[in-house]
Amino acid sequence: MAIGFTPKYVTSFPLGNLTPQQFISLAIHTVHALRWTLVYVSHTGLVAYTDRTRIFPNGELRINLSDTHATITCLSTGTSFADFGRNRKFVQRFTTKLAEISPLFVNEVLELHYEDMRPYLDMQETDLMQHHLPEKPREVTQNILSFFLPSKGHVVTPLLVNLNILVFMLMVISGVSISDPDTASLIRWGANFKPLTLGAEPWRLLSSVFVHAGFVHLGMNMGALLFIGMVLEPIMGKTRLLAAYLLTGLAASLTSLAWHAISVSVGASGAIFGLYGVFIALLTTNMIERNLRRFLLLSIVTFVGYNLANGMTEGIDNAAHIGGLVSGLLMGYAMIPSLRQPKATGRKWATVALLTLLTGTSAFALYRNLPDTATQYENSMRTIAAREQKATEVLVMPSDTPRDSLLQRFNQDGIANWEANIRTIDSLKTLRLPVSVTERNAQLRTYYDLRIKSYQLYIKSISENTHRYDMEISDYDRQMQAVMRDTANN
Repeated sequence: MAIGFTPKYVTSFPLGNLTPQQFISLAIHTVHALRWTLVYVSHTGLVAYTDRTRIFPNGELRINLSDTHATITCLSTGTSFADFGRNRKFVQRFTTKLAEISPLFVNEVLELHYEDMRPYLDMQETDLMQHHLPEKPREVTQNILSFFLPSKGHVVTPLLVNLNILVFMLMVISGVSISDPDTASLIRWGANFKPLTLGAEPWRLLSSVFVHAGFVHLGMNMGALLFIGMVLEPIMGKTRLLAAYLLTGLAASLTSLAWHAISVSVGASGAIFGLYGVFIALLTTNMIERNLRRFLLLSIVTFVGYNLANGMTEGIDNAAHIGGLVSGLLMGYAMIPSLRQPKATGRKWATVALLTLLTGTSAFALYRNLPDTATQYENSMRTIAAREQKATEVLVMPSDTPRDSLLQRFNQDGIANWEANIRTIDSLKTLRLPVSVTERNAQLRTYYDLRIKSYQLYIKSISENTHRYDMEISDYDRQMQAVMRDTANN
């Protein structure tokens, strides 16, 4: 796919045995044969508009002539900044048709046709073909800025992008790191954090869709949003696009809550995956030209598949991506009947209202029934800490404590609590904890195993009234210190 500020395809075509004037005449006949619209002709070239598709507006075909060759350029028009190879196909259609009709015209006929047009061409005061110069830096800047300014058919996309950028700018102004915000800052600015979201702050389900963890995160998401938004908004319109973004963003946040026990989730990627889901749904229908449909579908599915695979790494909320994608697919199919009747505004509003009602109702039901696994984990760790304190108190009992009391305390308060902690750690495996937390829990389990072995030697030492196990006990102590150092470093 071609992506740029003004998507275009350029090729050079040799004139062969034709003069520039004969080629102009043949090019005009080719434009008419393709049923394209000829908008300008001069001594040095022409401009024509290609046919319009359901996704893309007309391409602008330009031909600039020299003595030996023609430079053929096709540019996208409108606000699109991606052509998916469409401009190249327009040029190929033109050159193929030109070669097809060329044998029908001898050079003399083409020369006569050109002479008939000469009076019209001589009347033109300026030759517009001489003014298609490379864009100046100022014009390039204006093109870039146009992506962020609302225009006809391009309203909701820049507003959403600008809102995301504004939130990030406010975060940075308030002192949040521009490259690596800490977790506390993200939570303060509205991140999706299970203990708070399931508590008294359900608004985080949507606020998190506009918060980003650094400049790179923001840039990648806004590039993807600009791309998919500028493709979809001309098809869906403002209302459907905004509804799809917010509703799939909500679904993505809820999926993240349901999947993760403890996580801090931010970013627009869930909602963006939702828009890609909508686009995939449209690509499986006949709403899009058949020749274009297969290429687009393959391209988009490849993009989505790559990002989902990349999301398997720690730190990326793939649950939100999947939730957004699936909800987007469903919403895309639900919107198709109203999209087939663009003038039926009642059907459009009814579809948006029904989707909002269904998504809201489903979200509320899921929200109310989600277990607060973060609080469950936190309570489990408090219980583990209390048992650990009680178990270690055995080691500081007075030296004159009776032997039977020592043995009882080492068994009941010591080993029993270490074993209980192991059972609690094992029970946490059913929770979908972050990898770092799971690894720390595994280290704690190793520590508790060593504690049990150490206490068993203490019991043998007390029972046999001997110091023969002191070296082994010291060795276990060294192993436990090493494990705790590793746990602290992780």
